[in-house]
Amino acid sequence: MADNTDSNTLPNDKPFTAEQWFYHALARDAADYAGKIADYSESIRLNPRSAAAYINRCSAHFHADNLADALQDITEALRLNPQVSLAYSSRGEVHFAMQNFASAQADFQLSLRLRPSYEYAKAGLAITLHASGDRDRAFELWMELLAQDETYRDADATGEKLTWVSPLIEEARMLIAGMGKDDS
Repeated sequence: MADNTDSNTLPNDKPFTAEQWFYHALARDAADYAGKIADYSESIRLNPRSAAAYINRCSAHFHADNLADALQDITEALRLNPQVSLAYSSRGEVHFAMQNFASAQADFQLSLRLRPSYEYAKAGLAITLHASGDRDRAFELWMELLAQDETYRDADATGEKLTWVSPLIEEARMLIAGMGKDDS
């Protein structure tokens, strides 16, 4: 029996559908960004109205440090479905990595308007406020996160939990280190 696990066709020789390409990308190793990008691209080619495929391809681009492509994909996902809190939070992360802090803040706030308790958006907003110099508000938000989950005491654990890239983790590290310090 032939093994079609990495083939572009099903056992009956029919080509993959958009949904099958989507799930093929999900099944790839987490760090196989090029493979994920290729699979999501095929899914999008077959179904260009799939906001989920754009969101997931954005994530692969983001983790591969293709920030311009990530921003393009997440913006298209939001054009297709502007009611997805995750998409605004993801775009906020991309803007943060690009050091576009005002845009990041706006996106995290939009995400929180759609889903007020969304911890990914709250954490993203906190580090963005910290990077922008609004330390008091950043610390307040971080304390709210800490009240929900002790993971937020450690920047690396937070980064792993939220699948953040280095610039976000580094800002979280600075935020955590600055908590409780008196600047006066």
